[in-house]
Amino acid sequence: MTKIALLILGFWSFSGALAVWGATSPLPLTSAQQVLDLGVERTRHSPLQVRVEGIVTYPDATANMIYVQDSSAGIRVLYTNANYQPASGQSVVVEGTAVAGLFAPFIDCSNVRVVGASTIPAPCIAPAARMTAGELFGQWVQVEGVVRDVAKEPQRAVLFVSSEGLRFHAVVQPFPAPDLPVEWLDARLILRGV
Repeated sequence: MTKIALLILGFWSFSGALAVWGATSPLPLTSAQQVLDLGVERTRHSPLQVRVEGIVTYPDATANMIYVQDSSAGIRVLYTNANYQPASGQSVVVEGTAVAGLFAPFIDCSNVRVVGASTIPAPCIAPAARMTAGELFGQWVQVEGVVRDVAKEPQRAVLFVSSEGLRFHAVVQPFPAPDLPVEWLDARLILRGV
């Protein structure tokens, strides 16, 4: 019994020594879908390195945040090299860490490098029920609905939309027009965004 315990203890010590001696860490995740597939719980307990190439679908001018779509999915990215704001349609390489978010994992503490320009991919047709359930978070989507109310803030408009029996709000920013777009009331719109 003592020999078995020593053998197991010796194995744990050896595997710990490998980490100390610089054993290779896992390869970084290379697609947005791989990050999303981790789920919130796994990323909460063990953040992993990520290197994703994709297209900026939406830059948030109020934060160091962009949404990036690759061939697999879309994802939120918080970046730390804040000396510039990437723009929609730019091809970027994102290197960061997969971490837990409220609805889905996202990429945090990342370095974003612009490598070219492209067109934003076709949006995923998004039923309102899936979006209000928190699905498709960070994805480039398209939803159809009727505008029931409109509000204007200094740099954005907020549309209250009814679609498939559900109500949600859509934020349009930047929205530099000085007037409230009241002509949009009761209009049927196709909204594209994140």
